[in-house]
Amino acid sequence: KERPIIGENDRAEMLAALACVDFVTIFDEEDPRAFLKMVKPHKHVKSRSGYLGIEEEVVRSGGGEVVLVDDIGGISTSAIIKKIQALPHDRP
Repeated sequence: KERPIIGENDRAEMLAALACVDFVTIFDEEDPRAFLKMVKPHKHVKSRSGYLGIEEEVVRSGGGEVVLVDDIGGISTSAIIKKIQALPHDRP
């Protein structure tokens, strides 16, 4: 299966386009503390689901704040696929 439909680079570009966002990064490391210590963000926004809190101390020590957000319901690869499949098949 080709998942997710909207890849991480596309999602990062959408976030970066928001006026309130200064910087978006994608990294493969499980532990973001070294990166956060280097960049000292004012706000570090994370999904509430699966948040472990390991970066909280580093962000706060740099004068920043961790902001937890809820996932947006109904927006998922499965929901997008169902919506596409429900479209009339005679569309060009």
